[in-house]
Parts: sequence; C-alpha cells; structure tokens
Amino acid sequence: MHLIALHDSAGSGNPLGVSGNYDRLPMAPYFLFKDLITIFLFIIVLRDSENYVMANPMQTPPAIVPESIPNKLLGVIAMFSAILALLIMPYTDLSRSRGIQFRPLSAKHVESPFIEFGQISTVLYFAHYLIIVPLVSLIENSLMDLSNNPKSL
Repeated sequence: MHLIALHDSAGSGNPLGVSGNYDRLPMAPYFLFKDLITIFLFIIVLRDSENYVMANPMQTPPAIVPESIPNKLLGVIAMFSAILALLIMPYTDLSRSRGIQFRPLSAKHVESPFIEFGQISTVLYFAHYLIIVPLVSLIENSLMDLSNNPKSL
C-alpha cells in the first residue's frame, strides 16, 4: 500500500512545507528500481527450501503435521471442540474487565520438547476457555463487589 500511494502521487512531501526541486531524484528509474530489487530480494531470501523437494501427495510433510493430536479421531474431536469453545466464549467470560491474552506456541520444528509443549498447550487451550475464564470471571466479580460495597466486609 505504501509503495502504491507513494508512486501514484507526486512522491513524498516535505513536512516543513518548503518546496524546492534541488537535491531530489525522479521517482521513475531510481526508486522504482530500488523497490523492485527489494521485493524480489525478499522473495528470494524468505523462500523455504522445502519448496524444492519433490512432493509426495500421499504423505503430509512432517513440518505441518499437528503433533499435539496423536490420531485422526482426536483431531476431529479437537477441531469441533475448538470451534465450540470459541462459540461459547461470550457466555463463559463473565468478567467486567477482559484482559487475558492468548499466545500460541508456533513456528517451531517438530522436535521432542516442542511436541510435548504442543500437547500441553492443547490441554491448556481447552482448560483456559472452559475452566479458567469462568473461574477468573467469578473471582473478579466477587472481588469487585466486595470493593464496591465495603459494608459487607
């Protein structure tokens, strides 16, 4: 978006409001060439070496196998349970202040410590939405009620 907006207009403006054509370069050959080199360089540098291995259509690559789900039936159950947990989330989060953040375990290779972390994270995901959020909501609400009504102490 930035490149399109910058290249469509007359270029970037001067924040001081002083206009002058000295010490400027035209957009067309210099900056356009620089932007194209940057785009193609990032495409080359950030590509994955797995893209050049001959694919086997009958086998899932080991880098994308969901290691936290041991078999297909549990995978289907976990998939529908994850959707159901997100659908009932508005009814389980009873807190007046919602500040819980979710940080997934991702972008790791399929190796021994990360497989166990993924399995533990799967259990914690469901425990978070189905057990922890309702309990925290009840505790927060009762503490807020106690702080707002000091006579009940």
